[in-house]
Amino acid sequence: MNIDWEKILLSSAFLLNVQIGLSQKFVREIIPIFKNITIEQGLTNNEIRQIVQDKTGFIWLATGSGINRYDGYSIQDFAPPVTDGNGLERLSWRPMNLIIDRFNRYFLGSDFAGLQMYDPHTNQLTHFTRSNSLLPHDGISSMATDWNGNIWIATNEGLCRFDPASKTIDRPVCPDHRINRLAIAVDSTVWIAPAAHGLFRFKEDTINACESLTMLTIRDIFIISSDSLLLATDSGAFLYTVRSDIIHPLFIDKPSHAFSSIYLDRYKNIWAGTYAHGLLYQNSSEKQSYQFRHETGNNQSIVSDKIACLFEDRQGNMWIGSYGDGVSIVSTNLHQVKVRYQKNRTSNGGNSISQIIKSSQGDVWYHNNRKLVQIVESEIEDRAYQITSPLNCQGDIRVISGFENGLLLATTCGLFKWSPSKPDLLIPALLNFPQLPQNQILSLNYQYPELYVGTTINGSSEGLWIVNPYKETIQQFRAEDKPGSIKGNQVTTALRGTNGDLWVVPGRI
Repeated sequence: MNIDWEKILLSSAFLLNVQIGLSQKFVREIIPIFKNITIEQGLTNNEIRQIVQDKTGFIWLATGSGINRYDGYSIQDFAPPVTDGNGLERLSWRPMNLIIDRFNRYFLGSDFAGLQMYDPHTNQLTHFTRSNSLLPHDGISSMATDWNGNIWIATNEGLCRFDPASKTIDRPVCPDHRINRLAIAVDSTVWIAPAAHGLFRFKEDTINACESLTMLTIRDIFIISSDSLLLATDSGAFLYTVRSDIIHPLFIDKPSHAFSSIYLDRYKNIWAGTYAHGLLYQNSSEKQSYQFRHETGNNQSIVSDKIACLFEDRQGNMWIGSYGDGVSIVSTNLHQVKVRYQKNRTSNGGNSISQIIKSSQGDVWYHNNRKLVQIVESEIEDRAYQITSPLNCQGDIRVISGFENGLLLATTCGLFKWSPSKPDLLIPALLNFPQLPQNQILSLNYQYPELYVGTTINGSSEGLWIVNPYKETIQQFRAEDKPGSIKGNQVTTALRGTNGDLWVVPGRI
């Protein structure tokens, strides 16, 4: 079963309502919408310590009460009745580490019960502990796979290497210390972060300390290349350059935090989880940092401030596991999600958007019945224009549409052409169509060469009007008791499809 996560997450998308004020400077920021999964959606435990994806697309979650499988719709507790040769035994109920190899075998590392290897093809479970193997300790803190398929295991008393083919464990010559994290590079270098402090590089039975990191307690390692690492530490997040042995602090515009996890996604954005202050994100293109915190009562915010692990699936979604609150999912392409809002939302009384359009020139406009606002991506401040109706008519803007080189404004005082190049000039429009009820316009849509005008219910003037200002033709369509007529006279939207079909949305039937 191959899973299309893009379709699944799009089907779970939320409509984000944003209120915007129009008199102050506007602020642009990223406010992502997180999809959250907890025990209410079927997790067996809200503690999520590791997340992996198998070759068929399923997401596997290592929880405080076993492993769960997510297919995009529901959670399944994966607890097959397995045997270890001596009778039935459950898969580890507290797997802090999980690896699924290319043969679809499962390797579970517990923080107190050693290593389990489960082969679903034979339904055979093999359990390795300190008492029956060379496993240094039953407390496993980290696991990683090398290019030969061996599993490297970090424990409370040192490092070992497990060969799944022979089911044997050997212990390389390394200090017998508690290890927080290990990671393996493509050149077979094993990076080891002891629980105390520092970082060690192990290759070809030789171990070397990284001198500039001797005072740091490292919690997570992400390998960018043979010369670059991302490090999550108790003192901050860093980029480490191997050859020069230099560290560069990250998120310098944010307060210092103790970090639990770090990740570089496919867009080169940096994600870093903290133990108590949420998730930090640095955009690769703008080099701007953002911090996402859990908001009580907001189920679209990140599920927790206590981040345990990070994982990007093959479809480009970031999975964020937490210490006891569940898991969040969000697209890694966060730079496509932006919100513009006014800091002072109470001023001017214009804190809502009535309509938003894209003009024929590609500009984005919105209005709040009194002001027109143009969004300019290259500017921090949006351009606001106060519209004053002619002849002292106290007319509000009802709807707008792109039109020729500017906009067409339907107001309670009539229909006008307007351009930002001459913002104080309103030109009465379509005066050669006296039958068009200009004061009762509900919708406008200009698709050259026609203008589609929906009007409110008002006797003989109601329905849909199609105007061609260049041929000077006009047609009216009303709801009638005959085939081919529209199904309502209060037309809220009308547009012409690419194949020539006319689509009409009636507001009342």
